[in-house]
Amino acid sequence: MPQRKGGTSNRVGSGVVQHSSAPGRRTPQTHILLSLVLASCSWLSASAQAFYGSIVGRVSDTTGAGIRGASVTLTSLGTTEKRTVATDPTGSYRFVDLMPASYRIEVENAGFKHFKQEPIDVRVDTATFLAISLVLGDVHESVTVQEQAQLLDTQGASLGQVIEGRQVLDTPLNGRNSVCDL
Repeated sequence: MPQRKGGTSNRVGSGVVQHSSAPGRRTPQTHILLSLVLASCSWLSASAQAFYGSIVGRVSDTTGAGIRGASVTLTSLGTTEKRTVATDPTGSYRFVDLMPASYRIEVENAGFKHFKQEPIDVRVDTATFLAISLVLGDVHESVTVQEQAQLLDTQGASLGQVIEGRQVLDTPLNGRNSVCDL
């Protein structure tokens, strides 16, 4: 019988065993690799969820003209953390990546009365719009708004809601094992 290249023969009982895996047969290493790829893909989709909200708006005078360079200060009512920005040439401002909480906003500009509004509730994945109108007057005079800001999102069509931990545990689910929740 003819010899194969590499010194192996075709004879039965020659002691040569050829290892070939059938197409479609997966090794344990392949299973691990596929599991890691699938896990990373699911993590990427979960990390795309937004956990922050924002406050955007415009500062204008009583005629509707935007006020450039007004100092807008946002203060968290829970942590007293402060952020300050200056309005752009159109009077617009924005605070992004805000944790869901209640905030106070204050606006100051020379020749106008001090403006303050609280509470402003920031929700997950929501932009709260605040149009602020400053009144001419002495800087020592103040205008305080005690009304809640509207939570209607006119910038987009996304929906979000803050759910407390207790609500999640109390939510009935099909197939939930109540013994495991103890």
